Amino acid sequence: MIKKLVGQMLAAQILSALTVSLCLLIDNLMIGRYLGEKALTAYGLANPVLLVIGAVGSMLCAGAQVACGKSLGRGDREETDVGYSSAIAVAVVFSVAFTVIVALIRVPLARLLGADEPALLADTSNYMAGFVIGAPASMGALILVPFLQMAGQGNLLIAAVLGMTVADVAFDLLNVTVFHGGMFGMGLASSLSYYVAVLIGGGYFLSKKCVFSFSVKRVLKRKLKELLEGGVPTVFGMASSVVLIFAVNKLLLGFGGKAAVAAFAVINTIINASNCISTGTGGVALTLSGVLYNEEDRGGISELLKTLTRWAVVLGAAVMALLMVFAKPLATLFMPEAGESQTMAIQGLRLFALGMIPCCVSNSLRNCYQGTGRVHMMEIICVLANAALPTLAAWLLGTAMGVKGVWLYFITGETLTLMGVAARGSG
Repeated sequence: MIKKLVGQMLAAQILSALTVSLCLLIDNLMIGRYLGEKALTAYGLANPVLLVIGAVGSMLCAGAQVACGKSLGRGDREETDVGYSSAIAVAVVFSVAFTVIVALIRVPLARLLGADEPALLADTSNYMAGFVIGAPASMGALILVPFLQMAGQGNLLIAAVLGMTVADVAFDLLNVTVFHGGMFGMGLASSLSYYVAVLIGGGYFLSKKCVFSFSVKRVLKRKLKELLEGGVPTVFGMASSVVLIFAVNKLLLGFGGKAAVAAFAVINTIINASNCISTGTGGVALTLSGVLYNEEDRGGISELLKTLTRWAVVLGAAVMALLMVFAKPLATLFMPEAGESQTMAIQGLRLFALGMIPCCVSNSLRNCYQGTGRVHMMEIICVLANAALPTLAAWLLGTAMGVKGVWLYFITGETLTLMGVAARGSG
């Protein structure tokens, strides 16, 4: 039964994990091919800000999976609706506030991120201005994922992701071939594609078939607290990733200059898209472990861990092999002109690929721990895994080996994390 459930949920979870990274990947590809390396550097510098909305959206998504997994395990529909209403309310308030704040301070923010030349400053701030318009839809797309799955609407979820992808490609092409909107247009194209995804997937929640009911009266303080507590480890991980990217960009500027930052933008985008595997297995772990934990099914949790570990190893190895073999054509897609940045991107992508297996396995294990109530342990693990260990590795290895050493931070950080999670779990 567990094996069947995992198999059924994995495809939808993996695909839904692409809702943020897919648009960023498409933007990166279009920017590299049509606007050039300098624009790609601006995109790389803007990345930490772009990931903030994904961090909060992922936090609420994880919180909803944990909280509503518990209520579903008990068969409590009313409590599930309270979780649904509370998650939607928080998403709306935060995303609108985020949009306004970033729009107002985007220029000094771009300067803080390292945009120290007038053209680079303009490109970085303009991309952020276009992208944050879609913050409410970006967060909405993430929030709707667990509820579509709980409602058995996996096909609608897939349709929403596909619609978003097609729309983003179309809007990006219109921007570079017709409107010539530059970096602002690229950010706006992503924003519009997120709204397409929400229109497709969100239609279900406005229909009579919807099994969830939204009400402002159901937005309760206690449930908001439960959602935040359930999602805190996730936001710790995402926020730590924002810090990591900021730190790595600064290190690369010192070790390899703007060419290295441009290469990292390409590598990071491809790896983020590839990490839909680890995010997908982690999402399944979080949802099912919460349900099984509240049903006090220890045997089911044990079987879940074994099944997910097997899936994580197989899928992680497959992605690693693909990245190793196709590193050059993938990098060339984003950087068609041969040069220092392209060479760095090819080498870096192959070194990053080595970390895929430990990343997939550790993400599945730690999400199982989160779903079974070990939240504080997860908070510590997330900070170590997504910021402290890789940043330290990037600094030490970069100092010793230059840019090549920085690329090794991923496998170093993920391997150390897996060793720690496995040791903690066996203890």
